[in-house]
Amino acid sequence: MGNDEIIWKDEYCIGVSLVDNAHKMLFELVSKLNRVINDTQMNREGYACYEAINFLKEYTVRHFEEEEAYMLKIKYPGYYNHKAVHDNLRFVVLPEFEDRLKKTRFSKDVVDEFAALITGWLYGHILIEDMAITGRIASRYNYVDEDAKVLLRRELERFGRDFIRIRLHLTDSKYEGRTVAGALYYEMVYKEGYIATIVADKRIIMRIAENISGRKSAAPDKLVLTEYFQIAQSVAKGAISLVAREIDDFHLISHRVFEAKELAGLFLNNLPQYSMLWNSELGEFALCILKI
Repeated sequence: MGNDEIIWKDEYCIGVSLVDNAHKMLFELVSKLNRVINDTQMNREGYACYEAINFLKEYTVRHFEEEEAYMLKIKYPGYYNHKAVHDNLRFVVLPEFEDRLKKTRFSKDVVDEFAALITGWLYGHILIEDMAITGRIASRYNYVDEDAKVLLRRELERFGRDFIRIRLHLTDSKYEGRTVAGALYYEMVYKEGYIATIVADKRIIMRIAENISGRKSAAPDKLVLTEYFQIAQSVAKGAISLVAREIDDFHLISHRVFEAKELAGLFLNNLPQYSMLWNSELGEFALCILKI
C-alpha cells in the first residue's frame, strides 16, 4: 500500500474504553502489517508477513469475543446480527485469505489486497455496526418515530460529514438513475431480497482513501477499490437495516461494478423504494434501495 499508516481519529470512539482501546490496537496492527509489506528486506518466504497477519488475526478474534461479551452484558438487542458480522470475518473471510496467502507464498499482491480488505472492513464496521452499540448512530432495534427516508437521509449525511469530510446536500429525493459524470456504480445483492446501489463520484472515493491512509492518487486503483467496497457494503447493509427492521441479518450474495448506462434501464424495470441523490464539493453521491 502507498502509506504505512491508517489514521485513527477520536471520533471513531464509541464511548466504551474496552472496545475503543481494542480498535486503536487494531489500527496499529494493520499499520504494522503495511510497514512489513513495504519493507524491501522482507524475506522471500514471507515469514515477517505471516507473523504480522497471524498476530492481527489472533487479536481480532480476541477483540470480537470481548466485544460480544460486552453486548451480552448490556443486553444489546442487535447482538446476534452483530455477531454474525464478526463470524463472517472470523470463519469465512480470514480462512479464505489465509489459504490464498499460503498458496501464493505470501505474494505482495495478495498481501496488499488482504491489508486493503481488512482496512476497509475495520473502518466500515466501526462506523456502522459498532457505533450502533452505544447509540452513536441510529439502530433499527430502537423505535424511531420518523419516516424511513428521513432517517436514511440523516444517516447518510452524517456519514458524509463525519467520515468522508464533505457536506452532502440532498438534490433529488426521487433519483431515477440519470448519469452521474465521473462516478463509480456499485451494486450489492442480498439473499433477503434487497438490492442496494451506491453511485459515488471518484473524487469522493479518493477522499475516503485519503482519510484512511493519507494516500493521494489521481484515480482509484485496485487497493483503493478493495477498501471502498468494504465500506460501501457496510453503508449499504446499515441503510437497508433501517428500512427492513423485521429482518435480523442480511447476507451479500453478489456485488459488481457496472456502467452508468445500465442504471436508467434497471430503473425502468424496477423503481427503487428508496433512491436519493446528493451533491457535494467533490461531486455527487447516490443511494438506491430496491426490494425485489
